[in-house]
Amino acid sequence: MKERAILLDDDAKDFLDNLEMKKVLKATKKIIGRKLDILGMDACLMNMAEVGYQVKDSVLYTVGSEETEPLDGWPYDKILSALYQQSDMLPTDLSKLIVRHYIDSYKGSGEAVTQSALDMSVSPVLASAVKSLVAALKAGLKNSTTRIAIADARNRVQEYDIPDNIDLVDLCQLLKESSIPVTMKSACDQVIAAIQGNSGFVISSGYYGAPMRRSNGVAIYFPTRIVSPLYSRLDFVKKTGWGTFLKAYINATRSRKG
Repeated sequence: MKERAILLDDDAKDFLDNLEMKKVLKATKKIIGRKLDILGMDACLMNMAEVGYQVKDSVLYTVGSEETEPLDGWPYDKILSALYQQSDMLPTDLSKLIVRHYIDSYKGSGEAVTQSALDMSVSPVLASAVKSLVAALKAGLKNSTTRIAIADARNRVQEYDIPDNIDLVDLCQLLKESSIPVTMKSACDQVIAAIQGNSGFVISSGYYGAPMRRSNGVAIYFPTRIVSPLYSRLDFVKKTGWGTFLKAYINATRSRKG
């Protein structure tokens, strides 16, 4: 797996990773005396469960994309014009407005895009649900029928420009449609509820283009060949054990492929 970075500095030959981003946002919170209302991520592949958990202590909402973003990025003219006309707009309303204007700006363009707004206060709830899913999935790998169902769901799930990134709700929905134990279906229901339920993690989500039609607002890392050695350093992985499932899945499916 190639290392990924954001906010590249070509002059300094450096970049910002998720660990450094957490430090920067923590320092920002200290300076301004409160959490940021919105962390707008006009960048590719940013609205992931892992990223949200990493910044949850310093940010109220994030707005970003599961998929790569076209070079045009956000329609800042429409977003800032709306904010100028209603300067007291609540962060939730502005977050939803960004999602709507972003999707609208690419309609008819031929680009397939996604955008969503996430409530960071729900990130711990989602992490807890994913932790339960990890336990169910790891147990399921020991059964051949369930293992095949997990692999089939992974093969059919909504992927993005980086195929290791997949839509978390779509994964759970595909699993629920297959022959898996009731305990695993229950764990999937918990994850879906944490994301889409009342007061869920995703407060607004949209897509344009048929290739993105099974996008639901939040992605998760799910490689099928190798887990990045850097992945275990993320807070989400330490909390949920998702990395241990990924390694178990790869070992289990690799050994069956001979």
